[in-house]
Amino acid sequence: MKIPGRQSEQSDEELQKLFSNRATVKRELSALRRERHELLDKLKEQEGAIFRIREQLESLERLLANPLAAANAMVYFQFRHLWRVGAQRVEQFSKELTAQRERKERAKLQEAALDKRKNRLDILNDKLQSLLIKDRNLAHEIETYQKRLGAMNGIARI
Repeated sequence: MKIPGRQSEQSDEELQKLFSNRATVKRELSALRRERHELLDKLKEQEGAIFRIREQLESLERLLANPLAAANAMVYFQFRHLWRVGAQRVEQFSKELTAQRERKERAKLQEAALDKRKNRLDILNDKLQSLLIKDRNLAHEIETYQKRLGAMNGIARI
């Protein structure tokens, strides 16, 4: 036995599921279309790059077919390579000089710090020596006063 109200509820739920599935499918289709267009654009860019490289290759082939132009091209590319190698060596030399300068500066700073520390230690050592001399003098004075006091006590006993 079918209940009329219940059947309409079920069909409403099924209809809602169908619409939500339809919306999901539309979103996915839209994303796939967008991805397809992006891939087509990348393909066109790659084809353009390949076309330009082929043109350059054909141009080089034509250039190298002419003996005079080929010799000039060889010299040009040799100079270009020489320039690149020279620039790399200059850059490497610059880095080495910079590192050497930094090491020297670090050594100078360290030496200056050690000199400053040595000067402070010398000053403290001088103060210590003068205090030790004063200590000996005071000990000698105390000894002298104790002898006098002992002599005075001897006089006082008499």
